[in-house]
Amino acid sequence: MMEQTGNQPWKSEPQGSEASESGLRQMCHINYALYVASFFVGVTAIIALVLAYIKLDDARGTYYEQQFRWQINTFWIGLVALIGLTVVGFVLTVATLGLGFFLVGFLGFVWFIWVVYRIVKGWIYLSDNKPL
Repeated sequence: MMEQTGNQPWKSEPQGSEASESGLRQMCHINYALYVASFFVGVTAIIALVLAYIKLDDARGTYYEQQFRWQINTFWIGLVALIGLTVVGFVLTVATLGLGFFLVGFLGFVWFIWVVYRIVKGWIYLSDNKPL
């Protein structure tokens, strides 16, 4: 690909600049807020995932790369666990004529606590500028 020379107003700021890092930090906060909102409006978690993937390249080599990866992993691991829980829950509930529902309820609570833990830990570490 040929490089252009001259003034390029569309070119992003150099990686590691203060304004760029501020934008990445703000995006991390927005993503955590979207994850929290997803407990009430599920689609916001998908929006957070897309934003994390979009900003991941901009964050390469910075502290914020860990944050975006943490957010991405939280989504995918949580989704796989929820799908597995749903399938196992359906089978157990049908096989035990409804008694499996109690086990599934407990496992669903454990899933919820895990997701909340990931959101809270990531958000606290972001606020404290600590690596995950």
